[in-house]
Amino acid sequence: MARYVGIILLLACAGCGVPTAEQSPSASPPATTATASPTVAPSASPSGSPSITPWIARTFQVAAVGNGGSANVMALDKNAVYVLYQPQTQQGPGTVDVIGTMLAQIDRKTGTVVTVGPFPGALALAIAGGALWVAGGYSPDRPDASFLDRLDPFSLRVQQHLSLPPQTGQNAIFATLAGSGTSLWMGFGQTLYRLSPVDGHTIATQPIGADAAVTSLSINPAGTVLYLGANRYAMTSPTVYEWSVASGALLASSSAAGGQGLGGVQVAAATDGVWVSFATGMMGAVGHLRASGLQPLPTAGERHSNGVRVFLADGVLWTTDGMTGLLTCADPATGATRASTAMPFGGVVIGDAQGVYLGGYEAVYLLHPDPACGIS
Repeated sequence: MARYVGIILLLACAGCGVPTAEQSPSASPPATTATASPTVAPSASPSGSPSITPWIARTFQVAAVGNGGSANVMALDKNAVYVLYQPQTQQGPGTVDVIGTMLAQIDRKTGTVVTVGPFPGALALAIAGGALWVAGGYSPDRPDASFLDRLDPFSLRVQQHLSLPPQTGQNAIFATLAGSGTSLWMGFGQTLYRLSPVDGHTIATQPIGADAAVTSLSINPAGTVLYLGANRYAMTSPTVYEWSVASGALLASSSAAGGQGLGGVQVAAATDGVWVSFATGMMGAVGHLRASGLQPLPTAGERHSNGVRVFLADGVLWTTDGMTGLLTCADPATGATRASTAMPFGGVVIGDAQGVYLGGYEAVYLLHPDPACGIS
């Protein structure tokens, strides 16, 4: 396993309202807002934020994030790390421009950063079919945020621009993506879309429920099972679904994780099932569900706040908690804490055998965590 692990800040939920339509994404002319000339930034520096310095190996100044702003979501392949980030607004620290979301590419060998955009309202990023996919969502006042773009992962040029299915209502609804090899999936409102990784056309749709909104997607390491977390407005418990990637068949659904699931549930696929995290109103909760039937597995019972999120990266379980300001590495079987460090604002963790990256309000980081985490 890799020596380095990283994280990236996530400040918005994937589903915040209930849609009313299930139409397929439709093609339209390439987006003019996403074809700006790439901006190249200097290579990474070894410095870092004082609060998390013990775990920092390198620092990447990703354009406006270094001047205030928020790294938002991330994907990676063997060559680069891709970051969606929101610049700080004119109102100053603590404010971000969601409509001004930019995309950064960090070269994993040289540390060179290239940025393009904006991608209005984008909160989803995935790699599938040799392409980089970026999705926005529904906003009542911003029709330009309703898009699914296919980009060349090297040049970052938009090769195809699709419009998302129309929605109505007063609340924003954000799409979420998951990709693995030749498989591409999108959750948008009450519907799961199986998309072609070649051109983004809809292969099949699966309704989640009229009272639901998809909040997260995750594919297991083998690329065989897709897990979906949903916000069910008529239910008190978070709901998790398990789908076959090969056939698209629903394998199981469960509310066994318990709790209130305010804002939906986040899923992180593992080899033996799926880890979940969600807010309950009083505290946050983390659970582990078995692959067969999604029944709960025993966990260490660590305490968390409503800001907790859970991730699997390079064979290690990670939790970030924006309310307690902690990043924790844990046993992937039991959830027992191995080590932790201070990390303001919470975050999202992603990684592979080459390393993993951290993004936050100030920068994007490559981490060298405590040896107790189990990263060789």
